[in-house]
Amino acid sequence: MKAGKATTFLDPLTALDLEALTSEIIPTTETPGAKEAGVVHFIDRALTTFDREYQPAYREGMAGINAKRAEMFPGSASCAALTSAQRIALLTDIEATPFFSLLRTHTMMGFLAEPIYGGNPAGGYRTLGFEPAHSYKPPFGWYDDKANGGDN
Repeated sequence: MKAGKATTFLDPLTALDLEALTSEIIPTTETPGAKEAGVVHFIDRALTTFDREYQPAYREGMAGINAKRAEMFPGSASCAALTSAQRIALLTDIEATPFFSLLRTHTMMGFLAEPIYGGNPAGGYRTLGFEPAHSYKPPFGWYDDKANGGDN
């Protein structure tokens, strides 16, 4: 987790676990991944602003993940302490759950959202080749008011 940047909703251990899990959803390769994008901070912000109704889902979902982790990897201390292969096995096991779907959605949102919306400061949308142009065009070409009986 980025040094010096505290979370509001997530406790520090849960934030570390989420950072580890989201880093398996969007791993670091030759391009930055979820960790570098600060996705855990986006999720924390989402849970205290526009998606606060998902706070119980995160509490219950992380409790469920940690129970599954303890079952699958006895003696493990946390998701963050697991190896990458173990985290992938854990995520694969919970892949069909509603919480995984929510976690994946928030991960993608945090990675792709523009920084002005609390998203990836490196511009995850640039990874896809998208550059925001902030220009508006009529959806299907020129709209001619005369076609609708206007004078223009």
